[in-house]
Amino acid sequence: MCALVNSGERMPRPNAVTFAKAIHKARHDAGSWISAAECLVRIAQHFVDVWGPRLNKRFPRQPH
Repeated sequence: MCALVNSGERMPRPNAVTFAKAIHKARHDAGSWISAAECLVRIAQHFVDVWGPRLNKRFPRQPH
């Protein structure tokens, strides 16, 4: 089964539920209503902030 989420995209229902919860949390943290696009930017930035340092430790850049 697929669900239509705020962004107008179809995705599997479990993913849509997770995405909707992430949008709700981003709006809550912003303290006011923000667009789905701004929510996605904040979600992506949170991902980079949390996982970026961990990934850089596991996969150091290789010299060319």
